[in-house]
Amino acid sequence: MIRTLFVLYICCIFFLVASKSIAQCTPPWADNCVDANVLCSLDELNGYSCSSLKYSNPTGCSPICPQGGGPHNTAWWAFVSDGGQVTINFKFQNCSVNGEGLQIGIWGNCVCTESVACNSDCNGPGQFALTANLISCKTYYLFVDGCSEDVCDFTITTSGGGQPQLSPLGKINNDSDRKIQVCQGMCNKKFNIDNQNGNCLPIYEWTLDGNIIGGTGNELYLDFPDEGDFQLCVTAYIGNPNSGSICDQEGPECITVTALLSQDRYGPLQRICATQLPFDFHGTKIFNDGTYRATFHDASCCKYDSVVDFHIIYNDSLGCQNTNYAKGIVFLDKNKNGIFDNQEILLNDYIVSSAPGSFATFSNQNGYTILLERNAINTIKASVPNPAVASVVPNDYQINVGNVYGQIPGQYDFAIQENDLLDLEIQINSSVARPGRTSVVTLQVNNVGNIAATQSVITLQFPTGWNVIRTNPMYTNILGGNLLRWDYMNTINLKGTKSFRIEMAPPTTAKQGTPFELIAEVDATNDVNPINDIALWNNKIVASYDPNDKLVNKSNYYSISDQNKELIYTIRFQNTGTDTAFDVTIRDTLSKGIDATSIRVVNASHPYQLRMKKLGYLEVYFKNIFLPDSSVNELS
Repeated sequence: MIRTLFVLYICCIFFLVASKSIAQCTPPWADNCVDANVLCSLDELNGYSCSSLKYSNPTGCSPICPQGGGPHNTAWWAFVSDGGQVTINFKFQNCSVNGEGLQIGIWGNCVCTESVACNSDCNGPGQFALTANLISCKTYYLFVDGCSEDVCDFTITTSGGGQPQLSPLGKINNDSDRKIQVCQGMCNKKFNIDNQNGNCLPIYEWTLDGNIIGGTGNELYLDFPDEGDFQLCVTAYIGNPNSGSICDQEGPECITVTALLSQDRYGPLQRICATQLPFDFHGTKIFNDGTYRATFHDASCCKYDSVVDFHIIYNDSLGCQNTNYAKGIVFLDKNKNGIFDNQEILLNDYIVSSAPGSFATFSNQNGYTILLERNAINTIKASVPNPAVASVVPNDYQINVGNVYGQIPGQYDFAIQENDLLDLEIQINSSVARPGRTSVVTLQVNNVGNIAATQSVITLQFPTGWNVIRTNPMYTNILGGNLLRWDYMNTINLKGTKSFRIEMAPPTTAKQGTPFELIAEVDATNDVNPINDIALWNNKIVASYDPNDKLVNKSNYYSISDQNKELIYTIRFQNTGTDTAFDVTIRDTLSKGIDATSIRVVNASHPYQLRMKKLGYLEVYFKNIFLPDSSVNELS
């Protein structure tokens, strides 16, 4: 009895397995949409015969078609095509459960949001056709479901829907060298690959350093929070790369993405009143003068540091407690009407002073702001470098400041009115002269008149025996072996300058302490002021020297008739440290025997900003000049 039961048990298992194996057809179905193997064309379903599932498998969409119906025993197939119109004919019969028939349809995805064609009518055995216009290379999902779990035999015939093929991939972002640079922190950086020919819509797989990222489209957006090099690749598939059902493949196509930290951004000088201390600079507390930085992100999420110089100012300074000040502009009054009109220009570096407080400032493209004494009548004046060719309108402003604080109402503008005169001046400067070593001589021609100079002749006389190495611009000729001449035919515009650089060397036999003289001259037709047409440089041959000095001795540097008693200072400075100097400030207290309102800059090696808070206390500020240390050979 025990043996008989054992045999019957085995037989039952055999028949159950055999019953399900009969329903398996080729190509086989899948119980779930996402597991369906992809057929590479509808041709693989042409002539296909099978039966609907004989077991419950309600994995279809709900409703199974947009117009209704529900899933019961759903079977799935996936396929791709070369696009266009296709027809799938179904013929079903031998419905053995309830005779209601089959529900059949095509979905464009497995999340039931894109119905392509569907029939949920349950009218018993028969035949009908699904017709659809398909996108090339796109994966579609065909289902067959029994009405109320009906089981029917069916046959499929198809027309259209041949096998698609991919065209070669282009370059990501059409970048020719496959290298893209972004900033650290960048967000939502777009990357894309050109669409396939013939509206083919494959699956795209993106990887970053070998890791799959993004969706399945031909574009994606990435963030780069870290610095470094990253390899971004894309591969196009027809089919399902996750299941291994691949009909065609192109790629991978790759690029290298380099994420770099953005350069520092430098803000303007900020002045803080002492009463505001400690000042909060985006989380950093400021107690003293200095350079501070804070980290920000721009609209593209790029990370950068904002670098700002802060200067602490006190009660006698602009904008702080217990101060009074006035504002205005200094401009070139071309039509001499005393009013700032269109096409007229604002002037830089004109000194504006106020008394009795002895305050001073320089004009710039934003105008000027000058401090005033409280409870006093203040006189504001603007000064011109050369009163012989220009005047100021008005001569001054009288402002009665009472027991008040802040900006004095009104606009205190100064018009600079010039006569129509041609006036070129020449200035000369030289580095130290050592036997057999290169010295750099700089000539600067300034148009201090108010009409353009269209042509001029510049000469430089130097000691006999000195060797001229090179000049820029190139000289026209050398006369007598010790006179360089330039026939300069270009225009020097109003307030314009032209520099001439000469590299020359004294003879190797020159003795230390030997005096020498350099004579520079400019000649222009109709120049009204010959006084400033000649400049001399007298010095001695040296063997060593102090790299930081200030020269003002008239025996060393002067014009022939001392230019209306002008003194010309030459300040030389060198970085004698061991690292680059980024910002340099030169401070000088001028002698009381000098008219501080007459100061003007003749030439400078770098862009500069003039400051003068009090008359006679001069600051020259060089920002971001990156001055190398003394170990660097700048000439080479």
